[in-house]
This record gives sequence, C-alpha cells and structure tokens, in this order.
Amino acid sequence: MFKKKKLIKLIAVSIAAGVLTLAPNADNFVSIPILQTSVAHAKSAEDHYNLGDKYYESGNYRQAIVEYTEAIRLKQPGCYIDAYFCRGLAYHKLQNYDAAIEDYTKVIESTKGFLSFPTMNKLSYDAYYNRGNAYYDLQKYNEAI
Repeated sequence: MFKKKKLIKLIAVSIAAGVLTLAPNADNFVSIPILQTSVAHAKSAEDHYNLGDKYYESGNYRQAIVEYTEAIRLKQPGCYIDAYFCRGLAYHKLQNYDAAIEDYTKVIESTKGFLSFPTMNKLSYDAYYNRGNAYYDLQKYNEAI
C-alpha cells in the first residue's frame, strides 16, 4: 500500500514522464503506457501507427500526426491507408482542414480498386464523409456536397 505522499509523487513523476495523463473529460486518470514500445523503441511502421493511436486517444493530436507520418514513411508513402486516414482525423481535430482533406483524398484514391472488400468500402465511405465535413468547415459548400 502506498503512503499518500509517495502516491502523489508517483503520480507527478508519471505525468511528467508522459506515462500518465488526464483523460479528455478530466474525471479520471488514463494510463498511457505509450505502448510498451516507447517512442524510443518504436521501430516498425505498426509500432508508430499504434503510438499514433495512443496519442490520438489521449488528445495529443500533434504527436499523433508525427507518429502516423513516421508509419507512412516506413511503410512507403501511399501504402499505409489506415495511417493516412487516422492522420487526416488528427489534422481535422487541429482544424488543419486542408491537410485533412489531402489525407482523406489519398485514402479515397487508394481504395478505389478495392471497394469489393468490406473494410476498404467502409474506409472509403468514412474518408468521403470526413472530407465533406472538412470542406464544410472551410465553408466550401459545393465541394462538401
């Protein structure tokens, strides 16, 4: 059992190290084990993609973009459709609508030949929907339609 002072110190050190963060609703703490492969140990595209997801879930959209970008770079640009989609979501959260539109468009173009696959069809649908919302946010209503 932790003593109160030790627990407070442990929480403070964990927050400073980026291992613990407040949840977006600030009602409770969310442990972010920044995967067990920390940023320093992330080697594969999948490691960076998973880190991106963790950062996105914690509300750290800028760092999520960094990780998704690294995943795309490691897998070869144009080949990691899920990372483009998620990076688009992160850009959208930061109100960088042009960059979000660019990533959503990349997803749409990359899934055109695979629409018979249910997961690609859903991803394409979501990309069209989100791209429309980004155009709407830019008040480009004709493009949004």
